[in-house]
Amino acid sequence: MSRNKMLPDLESTIYYMNSADYRDRLIGEYWQAKIRFEKLDYFLRRLNDSSALVGASRELFPAVVSEKDLDRYERALEEQRDALYQYVDALEDRMIILRIDYLNVLRGPYMEGVDN
Repeated sequence: MSRNKMLPDLESTIYYMNSADYRDRLIGEYWQAKIRFEKLDYFLRRLNDSSALVGASRELFPAVVSEKDLDRYERALEEQRDALYQYVDALEDRMIILRIDYLNVLRGPYMEGVDN
């Protein structure tokens, strides 16, 4: 499990992504996108919290990003987060329409032997 106990980790979605059933693959795709969104959102919140400290946010970016490109890079990450949010929302809508119980997968086969 990831640091957020409500989210599986990416490795645990492999079972769903490898399924022959399109519903399972949709569940895997949803959780992979959701995990990526949550991680990116967490990073950007950390970045915004540290921006109040002079120069503190610089250490959060890859060293290859030049000083002049920091704002542009941050905007690109924010656009990526927004696109991921919309994608996750669309996947969620599809599962609701198809009546797929995607929230209870945390008790799925990859969680055998794990205490919740």
